[in-house]
Amino acid sequence: MQKQNRPACSKIQNMSDTENYDSIFKPIVRKCLLIMTENHCSYCDEHFWETKKLEVEHFKPKAKFPELEKKYSNLYLSCNSCNKHKKQIYPKIEPIRPDDRNYEFSKFFYFEPDTGNIKVLGNNEKAEQALNYLNLNRSSLKQARFDFCKIWAEKDKRPDLLSFRFII
Repeated sequence: MQKQNRPACSKIQNMSDTENYDSIFKPIVRKCLLIMTENHCSYCDEHFWETKKLEVEHFKPKAKFPELEKKYSNLYLSCNSCNKHKKQIYPKIEPIRPDDRNYEFSKFFYFEPDTGNIKVLGNNEKAEQALNYLNLNRSSLKQARFDFCKIWAEKDKRPDLLSFRFII
């Protein structure tokens, strides 16, 4: 999960609740979130130019938190895989978010290039919740990160791929 800075999205601040969510609100939010994520999934860091599948996603599920459905701070861009893995179960402890003020990958997590795993540094429940809630160690992601590092090691330089920006 790459650190993200949420830009202001002034076009939605004056919108009424009666305006159409899908045809008006969602496209405006999507443009603001694309700036925030630099065209990457907010969670796994997959580049949208590679997958072409991006979704405006609710960090706290709208089924459990309907009052947050149009709350800009609860919306992220996600690839289809991350969105479907999140489920409707929200943890009791608030997970770290990629746009949290004090979030930096290296403060909370470390990456194991030999396995593709992301591990939590120390005993941090919010980081552990994020790892589990967002399912950041699902087998497809671990394999993709492992392959990324393998290409890097073989060529002795960082691949030209735009995914996994958090891997230094």
